[in-house]
Amino acid sequence: MAFFGRRSGMLPASVGFDPSSSIVWRHTLAAFQLRFPSHFGEPPHPMRPLRALAAFLFLIAGVVLGALNPTPVMVDLGLVHLRAGLGVILLCALLVGVLVGGLAMTASVVLPLRRELRRRRKTEPERGQTDASTPDFSSPEP
Repeated sequence: MAFFGRRSGMLPASVGFDPSSSIVWRHTLAAFQLRFPSHFGEPPHPMRPLRALAAFLFLIAGVVLGALNPTPVMVDLGLVHLRAGLGVILLCALLVGVLVGGLAMTASVVLPLRRELRRRRKTEPERGQTDASTPDFSSPEP
């Protein structure tokens, strides 16, 4: 079966319908490209393979950690007692630490920066109107 993708833009001739001529198709494609701007046809960003490699290495490290620590352990959390392998407990503790750290970072850095950006964007149009009404005396006229 032949490849019928974005380049051909057509279904097989036996179907007799060209989706690229459909207005619904064009609007759907435009909405998809606005929602997911991946720059079709361009080579991938150089960081993507590095991210994939890092994710793969962490996955391998997790599997190795779980395989090397199979000893059953009971963790007492007060109301709940958890029984699992030591490797699983270590990975879960690491995951909880990453999530709590991410939430703390979001609450202490990201949210205040977003608030500041929103405040600056709101005051920027007002500042632009006042600058246009006042004369600029910073440079002398010839």
